[in-house]
Amino acid sequence: MNTITTILKETDWLYTRLFETDFFFIDLWSVVNLWSGFSLFILLCALKVKRPYLILLLILIAFEIIEILVLHFALSIFRTETFKNEGTHIYIGMAGGLLALLLLRISGKHLQSHRNTTEILLASYTSFTYAFVWVGFYGYRYNLPECNSNGINYTAFIFWFLGLTGILLVFSLLKKRGIFRALFITWGLYLVSLFSIEYYFYYHVGLHENSKPQAKALFFGIIHGLPVLHIVYLFAPLIIIIFYLFFRHVLLKALAEPGSQPKTQPNNLRGVQSLVKSVFR
Repeated sequence: MNTITTILKETDWLYTRLFETDFFFIDLWSVVNLWSGFSLFILLCALKVKRPYLILLLILIAFEIIEILVLHFALSIFRTETFKNEGTHIYIGMAGGLLALLLLRISGKHLQSHRNTTEILLASYTSFTYAFVWVGFYGYRYNLPECNSNGINYTAFIFWFLGLTGILLVFSLLKKRGIFRALFITWGLYLVSLFSIEYYFYYHVGLHENSKPQAKALFFGIIHGLPVLHIVYLFAPLIIIIFYLFFRHVLLKALAEPGSQPKTQPNNLRGVQSLVKSVFR
């Protein structure tokens, strides 16, 4: 029972509704569904699975059936939802898969006209994933009411998303000098920026995180939070770059998947693959 209570408490923020009608509603779980559909489709393409869109549909349906039969009725881990919203989860997940399909289908055109497009999209995707998970589950709340919001704290999310994207773009520009050198230079620039921004907002704006009563400042009275927050702040570049390199590897394999490009254009597919590899060198 303690485990069930913990899961309910930790996932409570995902039930925050963003849009609602008499027929369906969209909550933060919908963001997870969209991300899952997008990511699963790219992973299926990277694994060279035939008919990835059909397989994605079957996975989403299977998950919803398991959620209803096991989680709702047997364990009661997640809040009971209407069957209409279970269907909405599938639609949104498939929409994420469709976005991934379109991205892979038109990637050749975009890479040829804008060589930095893939870098920016990949950095944004990785940063969004990290920021959404970290900010949501930590439960950010600031001492200034206007900086708070229900569900996920949008102020913290935007700061994290922009900061992480900046880290990855700087790393991408420096990686030709070697991954380890690029990592340490990026890390150093990040720490200088982090301490400067935190110092300014705490002492000049009067803004700081105060969701945890037992929170302590890291040093100089700034970066208030639990030990896990201090660790995440200090090692954010290392964590996000590891995820970025993993997602890059998966994306390259997905772009090399014949099912992600028209079969009538094998030469174009090879050209796209070579171009992507050259971009990531």
